Amino acid sequence: LFSDVDSKNIYLCPYGTNKLIAHDAEKKASSALKIVYVGNITAMKGIYYLLEALKNFEPSKVKLTLVGNYDNSDGIFDKYMEQNQFLGLLTPDKLATIYSNCDVMVFPSLGDSFGQVVLEAMHFGIPVICSTNAGAVDIIKDHYNGFIVPPGDTQAIQEKIQWFLDHKEKMSLMRKNAYHTAEKYSWQEYEKKVVCAMEEILSI
Repeated sequence: LFSDVDSKNIYLCPYGTNKLIAHDAEKKASSALKIVYVGNITAMKGIYYLLEALKNFEPSKVKLTLVGNYDNSDGIFDKYMEQNQFLGLLTPDKLATIYSNCDVMVFPSLGDSFGQVVLEAMHFGIPVICSTNAGAVDIIKDHYNGFIVPPGDTQAIQEKIQWFLDHKEKMSLMRKNAYHTAEKYSWQEYEKKVVCAMEEILSI
């Protein structure tokens, strides 16, 4: 490992997440593919690459909703405002409504320790396109509950979005897989893993 820590001294204790409302893994996709991003809308989150990828799709076919804090005082997002919906920060109940009406999450972060919103979305039966630079990529399996893409790769994001447009008949199963994946990551399971790790460390 880059940190020179022996792998036997590393204990993985994946976070859990809170369910906002009951999921609906059977929801039907609309004529337009509804994509959601949740998090700070900054360069480090890879937002530029996501917004650029969306420019290659007709607004009637793909709709992007961005939820999270952003600063447009310098007009940097002006050219993206017409095609995409910037909602800013939302309360949990309003965010739950957004999740309930979306088909896919894109999490293109250039650097993220995990990304709790990935688990949140998956609890709503939402497949995730996730970059390899987010810790949450560990729970994503290609063609099962989402897709993995390189960080900063607009073309890769575009290709995966196109896949969802071309294979809408497969999305119902992917939604179920996303939900069942998220179910494994509760705070109770996190607590058990932390306790087991501490007990093992103290017994050495």
